Amino acid sequence: MDNQAVKSVINGLEPDILTSVVKTFAIEPHETGYPLSSEAEQNKANLVSLCRTSHQFRFAATPYLYNTVILSRARLGRNCDSLVLFLRSLAENPLLRSRVKHLACLINLAPASPTIDHDSDAKFINTGWEKLSPGLTVSTSSDIHLLALAGLAATALANGFSPLLCLATGLESVLFQVPIQHPLDGQGKWKYAVASSIINKVLRDPEIGQTVLQKLTTVKVQPDMEHPLALYEGAAHIGIGCDACPGLFEAPNVTTVEAFKESCGWEALPRGIKDLSLYGIIKPETLGIISGYPMLERLTVQPAPEGMAEAVLTADVFNTGLAKLAPTLRYLDFQTMANTSLTSSYGPTKCLGSLVQLTQLEDLLIEIFALFGTSARIDQLALADVVPGSLKKLVLTERWVLGDPILTTKRDRLGPYREKMMRLLVRFAEDCPSRMPNLRNFVLVRHGDMTEEVCRPESPAFERLKLLFTNIGVKLSLECF
Repeated sequence: MDNQAVKSVINGLEPDILTSVVKTFAIEPHETGYPLSSEAEQNKANLVSLCRTSHQFRFAATPYLYNTVILSRARLGRNCDSLVLFLRSLAENPLLRSRVKHLACLINLAPASPTIDHDSDAKFINTGWEKLSPGLTVSTSSDIHLLALAGLAATALANGFSPLLCLATGLESVLFQVPIQHPLDGQGKWKYAVASSIINKVLRDPEIGQTVLQKLTTVKVQPDMEHPLALYEGAAHIGIGCDACPGLFEAPNVTTVEAFKESCGWEALPRGIKDLSLYGIIKPETLGIISGYPMLERLTVQPAPEGMAEAVLTADVFNTGLAKLAPTLRYLDFQTMANTSLTSSYGPTKCLGSLVQLTQLEDLLIEIFALFGTSARIDQLALADVVPGSLKKLVLTERWVLGDPILTTKRDRLGPYREKMMRLLVRFAEDCPSRMPNLRNFVLVRHGDMTEEVCRPESPAFERLKLLFTNIGVKLSLECF
């Protein structure tokens, strides 16, 4: 079939069919703590190809091409033309600005001090802007004013990031990365502030301030995930500041913040923050800072499994911090990956006894050791004794801290432990009607080496257990890790 025949077939397709084809290549917002995926790159290439196929496909694909934008360095040559070209597109075409909902800028942005020998890509952005900006035209006085405030009137472009944020009027979430911060002569870590002065200036401008970043709700920050130190060597001693662009927190509707491998900055978040996610390295004292936010409803804490510096704490900061969140917290995902340097800060009982005080909590994702401390105690307390009675969903992972005796018990001697676990679950089913009246979903994530064959999803024992929960209106699901 020749090109003309192909175009004829395409032109005859219903709009719904064209949209269905395009949606298969839709790009998801970038997930914090990951490098750019090959799938996202391929989907973007496919969307561009569809735009070039016909006018009909271009019309259908354009919203998906601009809804989620992921900018990155070129694989070869390390130029930053993607950022510069996208910036020029927004500057010249106001109709595109409201279409950009999610932006991930996977380009190392510059630190506050230009004299620091850093690993940012500022010089590559400047080079690209000098090469690609000649001939830039805008049509309205407000655009001219905005571009001047954002620094686009200058030949040298500081980093290009702030102008993007100022131009993308429909932006709902933004992810940016800064170079990994290294300790310097015992004086702490470099302070990165990504062109916040530009954002602050634009937000306060009487002419256009009310049109900039008004829809932004989510801010994510990460280091360069392709850097060899991002996950491994020396991981406990490097990181980022989650306040690397404090100007973003001046936006009026930011309620969600995610940070990967944080080193500092939690005290700088908006007071109205409702959703916090922390991945990678965590300091034990961080939760004490987080608990000071009075409107927090969702908290995710997922540290890295590698060792972290232990803090000398005078109080049980985890239980104290969680208890402070009792009036507002509705969702808690607290997975430590059994990190011993973190769990050593749980207090003398080695468990999160304050969970029962979270009387507004509806969703809880937790590890079993955080409830009981040690496997030796699972027959001393009922599960309903150690979780809030307000829960609608419970995800319980069978993970014990390194050093727990059950981890060194041979598989053929795990019988008593398995029996205790089954009794614990049966009693929980019996307790739910009176003590967990709102529970509707219970997900048990079991350790494969500790799980006997009769507790597989298809086993009679599991089916009997599942029936117990079904009879009280609770859906029981079993997963293994």
